[in-house]
Amino acid sequence: MVLLLTNIRKRKLLILLPVLGVGIFVPLMCRYYCIHFADTPDEIIKNALTLMHTCIPMLVSWWIILLYHDFFNWEGNELLYYYYSQPELLKQYVIVLLVYGLMETAVFAVVGNMIDMPYFILGQLTAETMCVAAMTYFFAFLLLNTGGCLLVSFGYCVYINMFDTLNLFGFMSIFPRPEEFLVWDGGRVRDALVAAAVLNAAGVVCMKFRRKYK
Repeated sequence: MVLLLTNIRKRKLLILLPVLGVGIFVPLMCRYYCIHFADTPDEIIKNALTLMHTCIPMLVSWWIILLYHDFFNWEGNELLYYYYSQPELLKQYVIVLLVYGLMETAVFAVVGNMIDMPYFILGQLTAETMCVAAMTYFFAFLLLNTGGCLLVSFGYCVYINMFDTLNLFGFMSIFPRPEEFLVWDGGRVRDALVAAAVLNAAGVVCMKFRRKYK
């Protein structure tokens, strides 16, 4: 817990970004959609879920990066690989995911009071968040670069949800298409969870490699 508490003390304002983005921005924008598209309920659902599928999984990357930031950018960072055991680092990674999951559930409950949405969407969002978190964890230790890691995670979420209108990258997408928002797709959720498991395993291997050769 030492690393986690140290990061919270060092980066009080930076830690708040996901809270502001997920906990405040998303509900406010959903409220705006309810007012602006009051006569077209389908547009409310489309815009709200596009926003949620983009912002909620994407912003978990920020907390993962802050958790491990010093391992890549702190002078003398090689000492951290010996000071902190790998089980401790993984434990703090899990704690971050659990706290983020609680915030995600609370936001879903708030938005659900504004917009009638099936509960399985929370399951989709959770699977997507786990996958993006694993992607961030893996690329963080692969690239040893916070900027490059954020670019990969943020670019993936934003491009596939908002700009891939031709579905060119549908084969690697963990997100449902707009026309599938209200349809349960167990296969896509399964794929997201499998991808999360594979990426987490790859991240563990990368971390061990860095610990050995730093």
